[in-house]
Amino acid sequence: MGEGAAAGWLSSLSDAGLNWPVLRWSLAVEPSALKATAEVLASAVPAEGGGEPSPGVMTMRYGAGRVVFVGTDEIWRWRYARGEALPERFYLPLVRLAGRGSVARSGRSVVLEALPGVVAVGTPVRLGAVLLDQSLVDAAPPAVRVRVTRSGGGADGSREAAEISLGAETDGGGRGGARTASYAASWVAGEPGEYLVEAADPLLAAAGARAVQGGVAG
Repeated sequence: MGEGAAAGWLSSLSDAGLNWPVLRWSLAVEPSALKATAEVLASAVPAEGGGEPSPGVMTMRYGAGRVVFVGTDEIWRWRYARGEALPERFYLPLVRLAGRGSVARSGRSVVLEALPGVVAVGTPVRLGAVLLDQSLVDAAPPAVRVRVTRSGGGADGSREAAEISLGAETDGGGRGGARTASYAASWVAGEPGEYLVEAADPLLAAAGARAVQGGVAG
């Protein structure tokens, strides 16, 4: 909102004494009501104090696109004696965000992780899946399946090692123990080599999620 990319938020927009920057109303959104994959880009703060900040600008991936929600239509007030400069600085980045195809972790709907990257045979590896697309979260089952294959050992260059069921992790942060957008399970390699983790669950397979487990040493 400031002059230049590194200038940050304009101090004048936080000065209620100037009158013109004050937004006369904004929806009061409970943070606990947000979907698991929603991100808060800006919060609304009561101009006269006495209240907690609430999410004012939110975004969420859904299906093939992205939703951006602005909880007020009072941004037009920033035009006062300044023209379109401030409203454009507010809205144009949001329009670009909504229209960009590759956002939020390279635009992926699902992220698979295998940690740590390099281990010894017999050492547990944490396999995790994080759903970034709200449409997947809404349809998410209690568990998802991933397939682990090892490079080499077969005519096609890979060999199936195991199919693992990842259980849903719960959120202890005040959402009543509701299921979040993450799944995890432990897996132990019985042979050395490099392994590939791919989504085997039909819900996730279409997203093409995969993770390379750096290596299992003998």
